[in-house]
Amino acid sequence: MVKDVLVTAIADVALIAVYALAPLTPSVDRHLMLRSIGALLLFAVLVVWQVHAVSRAPRPELRAGAALGLLAAVYLLGWAAVYVLHSAADPAAFTERLNRIDALYFAVTVFATVGFGDIVPLTQTARALVTSQMLLNLLLIGAVLRLVMETARQRRRRLDRG
Repeated sequence: MVKDVLVTAIADVALIAVYALAPLTPSVDRHLMLRSIGALLLFAVLVVWQVHAVSRAPRPELRAGAALGLLAAVYLLGWAAVYVLHSAADPAAFTERLNRIDALYFAVTVFATVGFGDIVPLTQTARALVTSQMLLNLLLIGAVLRLVMETARQRRRRLDRG
């Protein structure tokens, strides 16, 4: 129990450190899109890996919570990195140039569907990126959350049957 929470906390801190320290250098949009697609594929692999871990866990509910914490961190930090890169490549893409904190704030704001309006995508590419995040948010909340939780329920039933 404590191990799952501790491992997730360490992984999340490591992800934040990578996000804070990784060289995020701007590139042309074509490379940004390729990087984004690659990141989404890696995220899909991580989802499969986490679902597998939940399906074998002795305490599946706790493992599911840890998995969702890790997946949320990877997802939001990934979008934040995309926004940093795009803002650096095209300073007119948003109402202001986004540093790492601004980009994370914006990614979380879009994820939470709050949309304060202080940071707004201005270019077609930036709007396409934000729209992609919005659509993937629905997929993440609808499908990934359900998949992880249903896997935990099934594992719990198997454990209870002995």
